[in-house]
Amino acid sequence: VLMEKISINGDAEIIAETAKYRVYQVRWPVLNRVWGEGLLIQPKTKPMANLIALPDADQTPEQLMGLSPGVSLESQFASRLAENGYQVLIPVLISRSLILKGKPAEQTYREWIYRQAFHMGRHIIGYEVQKVLAAVDWFKRQSSEARVGVAGYGEGGLIAFYAAALDTRIDA
Repeated sequence: VLMEKISINGDAEIIAETAKYRVYQVRWPVLNRVWGEGLLIQPKTKPMANLIALPDADQTPEQLMGLSPGVSLESQFASRLAENGYQVLIPVLISRSLILKGKPAEQTYREWIYRQAFHMGRHIIGYEVQKVLAAVDWFKRQSSEARVGVAGYGEGGLIAFYAAALDTRIDA
């Protein structure tokens, strides 16, 4: 498993930086032709531990990190963890926003993926849990001694609970 730092449309590789950490856009392989995407926040010192921070499906990683508006300051737990020396990965969850607003067959992105996944014997929650488990694989490859935690709220909380129930390598 590799964690690939990406830039979109010629953006800088580092999308934000403070005195304590750097923020990168990343992607990583999950399943055959399925990739996870999100933000990786790396401290400038040795990480205390690793955390996968899962936002609600209506929020972006940038919002959870405080890089764009939409999440109140007290709910931006990913940025507080990064400030305190944790390496944090914030995956993108499939949004609940509408694909075709005002059309007779209005549906959300989550519903669109759900309908396709159902025919393949899969579920959107299973895909998102797989993103988390692939990220755990990457953290453990970096160091088998690495401590890994998951945290989230809303849809992200559900994904965190399922991932922790499935993988005993998740410490918290």
